Amino acid sequence: MLEMEFASLVQYISRSVIFGYVTAVIVIMIVNQVHNVLGFELPLTTDDNVITFFDICKATLFGLKDMDISSVAIAILVCGLYYFWKKAFPKSPVIALSIISISLITFILERFFECPIQVLDKVY
Repeated sequence: MLEMEFASLVQYISRSVIFGYVTAVIVIMIVNQVHNVLGFELPLTTDDNVITFFDICKATLFGLKDMDISSVAIAILVCGLYYFWKKAFPKSPVIALSIISISLITFILERFFECPIQVLDKVY
C-alpha cells in the first residue's frame, strides 16, 4: 500500500530532476567500478574520514600506474562478446552468454597457456 502511494507521488517530480538523479547514480556506480576494470585496488580508508566522489576519482587517476593490462583486455573482450552475442542471437540472454564465454576463455588461457590472470578466490 505504501509503495503505491510513493509511486503516485513520483508523478509530481519533474523529469529533469529524475533524469539528473538517475544520471548521478549511474556516474557514481561507474566511478566506483573503474578501478576494478583497470585491475587495481584503491588505497582508501573509511576509518576516520569520509570518502567522496572526488577522492575516488583522484585515487583512480593516481592508480593508473598500477593498471593491469590483462584486466583491461578481459573487459574489452567481454564488451566484444556481448555485442557478438547480441548480433548473433538477439533474443537470447546475452549477458549470461558473455559471462559464460569469458569464463571459458579465461579458464583456457590460465590452465593451458599459463597466462597470469587474476581470479577471485573460491567462495565456500
